[in-house]
Amino acid sequence: MSLQEALCQFAALKFAPSNRRCEDAFSYSFESPYLHYACVFDGCGGLGSKRYQRLADRTGAFLSSQTCAEVFNREMSRVPQGTAIDETFLINLKKNFLSELNKIENSYGEKNRLIGSMVRTLPCTASGFAVTPAGDPMQKLHLDVFQSGDSRVYIMRPKEGLQQLTRDELRGKPDALKNLYVSAPLENMINIDADFTLTHSTYEIPTPAAVLCASDGFFGYFKTPMHFEKYVLDSMMNAANFSELENNLLQALKPLTGDDSTAVMPFYGWTSYEQLKADFAKRHRFISGLCSSVDADPSDETIDTAWNQYKALYYDWQDRDK
Repeated sequence: MSLQEALCQFAALKFAPSNRRCEDAFSYSFESPYLHYACVFDGCGGLGSKRYQRLADRTGAFLSSQTCAEVFNREMSRVPQGTAIDETFLINLKKNFLSELNKIENSYGEKNRLIGSMVRTLPCTASGFAVTPAGDPMQKLHLDVFQSGDSRVYIMRPKEGLQQLTRDELRGKPDALKNLYVSAPLENMINIDADFTLTHSTYEIPTPAAVLCASDGFFGYFKTPMHFEKYVLDSMMNAANFSELENNLLQALKPLTGDDSTAVMPFYGWTSYEQLKADFAKRHRFISGLCSSVDADPSDETIDTAWNQYKALYYDWQDRDK
């Protein structure tokens, strides 16, 4: 069976508060029988506030995310059948990111009056994945995950729920709960001033499973990581099909987020939306109960207790990767 046959459907959304120009971008393709991919790029608005007057006065953050999304899509479309997404590919991808971003700066950049550690030229974060078959795609998927910064890749399965695969590349290494309440500086990001890495990890994921890549505007405005999973599951349970799921995710996010938000989420191994909902019904009840306990008593002690109960599975794949 091909990847295309194992793919049930996918959701993709991009949102900017107050109808401003979105500095996030994404690139994805789920059409090939042997390679699916998606990546989100979050233009770093504060670090990349420098404007390029000859490019419609756009910010460096906007230009970086859009350019990197185009480069990523171009390079992924050139991957030959049966070729792995390996370190050689990522070295070449990084080289192409830098080449295109330097072209912009050399052609359109003007001397930046802002200097210091809080300014970068053409900065963005990235987090993405490539899916290839690992035997029968209805049983298992091979997942290559790559990132630069604090955008994330998750998987979501009926028994285990939402699980974060990427590690947030932030100073001080705050966990997912603390990260909702502190503003830790990025330790890694795409830019042309300082070196950066495309961190790479690989997984064999049992199916059925959903894969999610998202910028921090999508997951970073909830009370706890558990509430973020509840938002995804609420959106799923209140929908009759994937189109409604995508709309529910967007509409529920709008009043919550204060940042540009981008996400792509394919679902593998289900044969219908009804089957998907039935499989996640028990998990939805569990997460709803966990969040209700926090909502009823939002003390630090209650939140910590719920988080400690939740995070063992949430970080399970990161623990395996140590």
